[in-house]
Amino acid sequence: MSEELQPHSPLKAFEDIDNEVAAAKRAYPVDHFRLLVVLEKSLRMRRAALPDSHPEAPVAPPDSLYRSFTDVLERAEDLSETLGTLRERSLTYNTVGLYCRACGKLRTALKYFEKALALDYPDQDARTRLNLSATQSRLGKHLEAMLYASEAAIKLYETITRDLHAKQAYENKDNGVKTGGRSIPSSIIELPVHGSSVAGNDDASGTAEGQAEGSSTSFEDGPPASSSSSDFRERVVLLCTAYQHMAVEYEYTGNASAATNCYEQGLRLIAEHLEEDSTDPHSLAAIMRKGMESVQRGLDARRAGTRGSINEDDKERSLRKVYAARSSSA
Repeated sequence: MSEELQPHSPLKAFEDIDNEVAAAKRAYPVDHFRLLVVLEKSLRMRRAALPDSHPEAPVAPPDSLYRSFTDVLERAEDLSETLGTLRERSLTYNTVGLYCRACGKLRTALKYFEKALALDYPDQDARTRLNLSATQSRLGKHLEAMLYASEAAIKLYETITRDLHAKQAYENKDNGVKTGGRSIPSSIIELPVHGSSVAGNDDASGTAEGQAEGSSTSFEDGPPASSSSSDFRERVVLLCTAYQHMAVEYEYTGNASAATNCYEQGLRLIAEHLEEDSTDPHSLAAIMRKGMESVQRGLDARRAGTRGSINEDDKERSLRKVYAARSSSA
């Protein structure tokens, strides 16, 4: 007689997830997205508990599973193109792209993200550009990845500053207080852009403040719905993620000072606008601090003469060439 499994043993956890998978497969009609969720959960558990060489620790979903879910997602794509709104089509393209990227089909993922971007749907624009940035980075195209990340940051910055200004104008209306752009938090308006992005970029900050001060939008009945606290938090998280993407790509292209500046900007945003657990090693702040420490170690090593210096002007010229090529082909 086999020994009974303990409630919290690893084997019991494997048995439970296998039962979940079996139940999802037996369901009629089959909920393919539910099945995908439990299969991915099973995959993560096996990766965490088993060595890479173990036969039950696969590195990617099998091709048959990829084909099955690709069929489902393609049907969803067909329906969204026929019946869906612009939002639904954008979400579908991004979802298909994310799934393809998770399966290692990077060029296919790129195609779907580009289709989503071509829809020009404002609410998903920044997310789509961040998806494109991450995919281009995995393809080794770091200059392209940096441009997409910086474009996402600019889009988010514009939305956040507009919403903050509108909200402040509405809140001060009853008190007869004249609202200016300088009441917008400085951590929002100090946005590094591609090129020579270092702290104290007065041109970027001045432009941001000028845009806010020049806003003539009036909200007699209240601030826009998009300025709610949950939407604001989500956009700040996305902006921090964009800074993190930019920092990583600046590291790849050798611009250490710009990478450090992006990490600092992201960490300041997190400290001022997000309530994160500072002890969580998986938090965005912890990831950004670790990245900044890595950049600093590289700078210290170069100063000590263990690595050759990097010509950042050459890197900036290369970035501008990529940007010009993309602009001319658009």
